[in-house]
Amino acid sequence: LLHKWKTRTAATGMRYLRSSASNHLDVDLDDLRRYARATGRGQEVFAPDYARPRLDIFDEHCDHVVGRHGLEKAHVRATATDVTPRDDGADVHLVDQDGQNSTLRAENVVLALGNDAPTVPAWVDAMRSDKVRHVFRADDAFLRACGSVAIVGGGLSAAHLALTADADVHVICRHAIREQQFDTHQDFMLTGDNARRMNRGPTKRQRRFASLDSYAERRRLIQTERRRGTVPAAVSRGRNGLRYAIRDGRVRWHKAEVAAAREGADGRG
Repeated sequence: LLHKWKTRTAATGMRYLRSSASNHLDVDLDDLRRYARATGRGQEVFAPDYARPRLDIFDEHCDHVVGRHGLEKAHVRATATDVTPRDDGADVHLVDQDGQNSTLRAENVVLALGNDAPTVPAWVDAMRSDKVRHVFRADDAFLRACGSVAIVGGGLSAAHLALTADADVHVICRHAIREQQFDTHQDFMLTGDNARRMNRGPTKRQRRFASLDSYAERRRLIQTERRRGTVPAAVSRGRNGLRYAIRDGRVRWHKAEVAAAREGADGRG
């Protein structure tokens, strides 16, 4: 469980999360803070702005929640190929990694499939070179093997990688640095617990989302509301932030778009 989350956040060099300490896996709003106190940690594991948790304490808390609720025992590693409705629930048809078929019976079925397919531009497929990797595959060994690296993109993952890569770093982006605390409007981040504490109901944006019956329309709204290619202030102009790295020449920012790329005769991109 959480394998993709842990490997991908590690690949970017992230140290603190973008969201606040109230966003975590457990049910109660304050559980992550309570866990930190119970394990002898204090405010040092939370950033001053929005109490953003450090990645290591967040991951540790995730493991704690998984263990406390016995989620590993409930974890079935397989691919769902079909769902057959029944009067008393549904049959979920599975194929495991060895190609063995099985059926799991459930009263209800919840789809939590995510939308995490990496974005890869067409010129990458045309280049067909291992010198070009998505950030989620650019491990430390890959970055250490090169004296220079060109990072295509201008969002938080690109910024984290630019600040942690031990190489001559160039960032290629279609726009200047776009600073925004969160990658979506804060109205969408108001949880039920927070709303009750503030004695208020769902926000206008949340009501609009809830009014949509079509999953396709909901997905379109999410895509419209997301602010891609942005970085929070702590990464942009906080201590050792991206703007200072650019100013000092440790990172070179190119406002441009890649039209094509090729691998040179020396094996370099």
